[in-house]
Amino acid sequence: YRDRPQVSCGVDTRLDARLFTGFIAPYLHGRILDVGCGPLALPYYLEAYPHELISGIDPLEPFEPHPFEFVRGFAEFLPWEDATFDVLVAATSLDHVLDLDLAISEIKRVLKPSGVFLVWEWFDDHAQPYAPASKSPELVDRYHLFNFDKVWFEDYMSKHFKIEEKIHLFGEYYHYNYYCLKK
Repeated sequence: YRDRPQVSCGVDTRLDARLFTGFIAPYLHGRILDVGCGPLALPYYLEAYPHELISGIDPLEPFEPHPFEFVRGFAEFLPWEDATFDVLVAATSLDHVLDLDLAISEIKRVLKPSGVFLVWEWFDDHAQPYAPASKSPELVDRYHLFNFDKVWFEDYMSKHFKIEEKIHLFGEYYHYNYYCLKK
C-alpha cells in the first residue's frame, strides 16, 4: 500500500470507496469500529466523521499515525468490552480473516444490541463456501484463504444478522457489494 496507495480501498481516488462512503453515511452514528481499517492514516469513507468517535483495528502497522484510537490486531480478538460500538465497518476486510466464525462472533459481541454492521465485499461467482474444518488452510489466491459469493455470503450473514439493505453494482471490471446488517 505504501508504494501503491491506489490499491487501498480507503482512498478517494477509487470510485468504489466514494460509493461506499455514500452508502454508509446515513447509518453512521455514535461510536464506530472499523475492522481492517488499513495502514493509511484515515480511510476516505470515514473522513467526515468525528475522529474521536472512531476506533480501528488492523494487523498491518500504520504508515503514519491514525487520528483515531487504533489497535494493531485481528478481527478474531477484538480488545473492547461487550456492546461498545453503535456501528461496525468492514470494508473489504472480512475476506482476509483467518477464522470467519470467530471474527463474526467478536463483531457481534462488541456491537450494541441496536447496532449496525456495514460491509463492503467483493464476490467471486465461483467461490466455495467457507469451511475451514473440512480441509487444511490453503490460499485461494495471493491474499485470501477464501472468497465470498453472493449466495453463501448472504446465507452465512443471515444466520447472524438481519440484512437491512444491500446494493450490488456490477460492471466489466468491478463488483461492488455493500450491506447494512442489523444485530
